[in-house]
Amino acid sequence: MSEICPKCGREIDSGSRFCPYCGALLEGSGPSQPSRKHAGKAPDFWKSLPTYQAEEEQSLGDKFFSFRGRMNRKKFVLRNLILYLLNILLAAAELLAEPASVLSDSDAALRMAAETGTVSSLGGQSLFFIAVGVALSLADLTLGIRRSHDLGKSGWYLLWMLVPFANLYVLIKLWCFRGTAGPNRFGPDPLAGAGA
Repeated sequence: MSEICPKCGREIDSGSRFCPYCGALLEGSGPSQPSRKHAGKAPDFWKSLPTYQAEEEQSLGDKFFSFRGRMNRKKFVLRNLILYLLNILLAAAELLAEPASVLSDSDAALRMAAETGTVSSLGGQSLFFIAVGVALSLADLTLGIRRSHDLGKSGWYLLWMLVPFANLYVLIKLWCFRGTAGPNRFGPDPLAGAGA
């Protein structure tokens, strides 16, 4: 027996708590009876829960800068490779954009910046490259948080990356281990619609 998702309109198996395509909470999966305290009132709690968009409906910003939801291994690895390539291109562009005098005497430029207390002596281009580097780092952080959500862990789990040798275990877990099967507290299983 199958049902139709009220949010995306796709056919899904009956008995599911979440739609595997859009992540919507299905009717009948909430509490069966309202408590006496809230009798007669609409269950606003369920309306306040976050909804999850299907991957194809997300914008580029949501794919790289969203802290909510889960991300499977394949998407995590591919998006990290994209970020690494962008970091390499950023470093190459920075090397090409800086004048040769700054490259040959970068210590003097840094000393001058430290003495004056401003970064403007490093040049306006450097501020641009710093801003882009921070944006790429933020994107990498959000990908890691969503991947740890898929493993059933909080985003704070990534703090283990600061501990020597523990960071190797976390990297292996993020890159190689399958996420929790079925929905968890961070959302529906990203592989549920893929048949994996």
